[in-house]
Amino acid sequence: VMDPSVALSARLAAEPGSRFAPSLLEIQVLGLAIARAVGEPLPQYLSRSLWQPLGARPAEMNVGPDGAPVLTCCVRATARDWLRLGLLVLEGGSVDGQPLVPTPWVDEMGRHMPQSRHDGTRLRLAWPHDPAAPGAPAKPFREPDTQFFTGEGGQRLYIAKGADLAILRLGAPVADWDESVLPNLVSTHLDVQAPVPRRPGGDLSGLPLPPI
Repeated sequence: VMDPSVALSARLAAEPGSRFAPSLLEIQVLGLAIARAVGEPLPQYLSRSLWQPLGARPAEMNVGPDGAPVLTCCVRATARDWLRLGLLVLEGGSVDGQPLVPTPWVDEMGRHMPQSRHDGTRLRLAWPHDPAAPGAPAKPFREPDTQFFTGEGGQRLYIAKGADLAILRLGAPVADWDESVLPNLVSTHLDVQAPVPRRPGGDLSGLPLPPI
């Protein structure tokens, strides 16, 4: 777990926008910037503006020696509450038909980075299937619009909008983990129903989120 103060003393490795190399340091710096912009500690701001509106229960974050939250790891929350983030993405940033995160931001997360066609903004993308790519799954995803969050502890949150599907995987990391196996296994056995018409904003026309 990284001390938050390390982020402020780190040197710039490359010109911003010149290459694709996600870093935990940038998340820590972003958190410090948000806290200063809103004028309140980041955990309180996230709780008030995101976590509580999701209907999630209390969660815990690590803090450094200076009391600043450590954003490189970890947020301790229930599995059901992590699934709420998947539902938020499925609904285009809405909760119970009410916008929480602007839909354009949610859409932007799922767009390919110019330097990496399998990465969005902190999301991994399932398409196109490239068996030669490092860490590529052996088979294509059955739901080609699948996106997923990855955790260094083996956590995965798979989201497939076309199938209205969110899958949370918890457990220890697996060295030869194939990203497509679990979502393909679940989607193979889905009881597929007619899709609910969606409005341009991405929500389910005011329908409540599924109970979790």
